[in-house]
Amino acid sequence: MVLAMLVTMSCTTSSSISIDGKSFWILKSLPVKAETVFLSKIMVNLTVTLPLSLISSVLLAIALKMDAVQFVFMLLTPAAFAVLSAEVGLFLNLMYPNFVCPSEIAVVKQSIPTLISVLGGMAVSIALLIGLTKLPQHMQMPGLAVITAVAAAADLILYRLLKTKGADMFRKIF
Repeated sequence: MVLAMLVTMSCTTSSSISIDGKSFWILKSLPVKAETVFLSKIMVNLTVTLPLSLISSVLLAIALKMDAVQFVFMLLTPAAFAVLSAEVGLFLNLMYPNFVCPSEIAVVKQSIPTLISVLGGMAVSIALLIGLTKLPQHMQMPGLAVITAVAAAADLILYRLLKTKGADMFRKIF
């Protein structure tokens, strides 16, 4: 869950629509579906977060002498949260795009979508971690399995939402 929290703090999609700024019209005029644009922005985020998460997972698994089940969840849980964070950030940026900032720095560092996605991801991850530690030890792995499954289900639901409502929001910008 600590790795999941760190992954949610590295969300690039929460400013990926706004960062296009005055060039956003070019993106909209391309003969590609909104879904393709969304996937490209999500993949940029995952290219940043997943390799480092996987390397960290392997190193932590070795250092902490984890068994196979623990290692699988050490890989899957941060990955599920990485996808979820990327999708939430993109959806929030579609809801609250900002094309009138004085600089790209303001779009990235001072936007509502960035604030909500980073702090929200941290808060959820920390709350889940605290909840897991409150469980009896024999229930912690099943608890983590449930959290990972719920995150993966949320990934699928949010992706479907991006394809439908998100595509409509994308078309209505400008």
